Amino acid sequence: MKDQRDVTTPLNTVPEGMHTVATGGGGISADGDDNLDILGLIFVFASYIFVIVTFPLSMFCVFKVVRQYERGIILRLGKLHTDPPLRPGLWFLLPFVDKLEIVDVRTRLFTVPKQQVLTKDAVPIFVDAVVYTRTNNPIASLLNVSNVHLSVELLCQTTIRSVLSNMELAEILTTRDLTAEFLQAVLNDTTCRWGVKVERFEFRDIVLPESTQHAITAESDATRESRTKILQAESEEKAATYIRRAALSLADAPGAMQLKSLQTLTDLAMHEKSTVVVVPIDLLGNRSN
Repeated sequence: MKDQRDVTTPLNTVPEGMHTVATGGGGISADGDDNLDILGLIFVFASYIFVIVTFPLSMFCVFKVVRQYERGIILRLGKLHTDPPLRPGLWFLLPFVDKLEIVDVRTRLFTVPKQQVLTKDAVPIFVDAVVYTRTNNPIASLLNVSNVHLSVELLCQTTIRSVLSNMELAEILTTRDLTAEFLQAVLNDTTCRWGVKVERFEFRDIVLPESTQHAITAESDATRESRTKILQAESEEKAATYIRRAALSLADAPGAMQLKSLQTLTDLAMHEKSTVVVVPIDLLGNRSN
């Protein structure tokens, strides 16, 4: 393993391919000091003696397994002893002086509880979200924050309120995806120091008060009605233009007027209950004069 030196146990009982952890001066402490103090060396030496004296029973308590989705961190006498973290496999630990901390590096999903947010234009909304996080620095997540998962969840709640309170309702509704990406970037600025990366942020639901919903619905209905009236007026204007053009064309051609009259009579005659009274066109013309 990189940055770690394999050591052979005093009884030479470590199977081939099994990982061992550097001891004594080979470990890397949190403050950069490679050498344990005198008292620490005494405890380490006593731990080795205990393993030798209690062999083979000690073999049941000195080996630990790190699973594929985990990373292991050894604290020796309270100090960081392994950097980088232990990868999956079987590892040797000294009893009484070594403590193995396991960090799960799988993607974690949690839901931000629904909370009320007052937008910039003073509209109360209820927002909840889904967040996907992953531990990418196990040592930082263990040493820099006491409860990393709870800290990330609380940070998400406060960040949502802070960002959405500076936005208007229309902006939130129309730029929902962009707002989620911005929140993800803001969260990563803080969680990176905790060894956690926010892989995805999604709004689960944005609920408006009933009064606001009714107002938006009324506004939408009014907009649609106004648009319908405008389209209807434009259609009537176009129809009137075409009728005027047709009337002018018929007036310029007297024969066309007679053909139109005959066509009208034919259409009326097709109805069984219709009574057709034929009036000479000249008579109509004299009356109009």
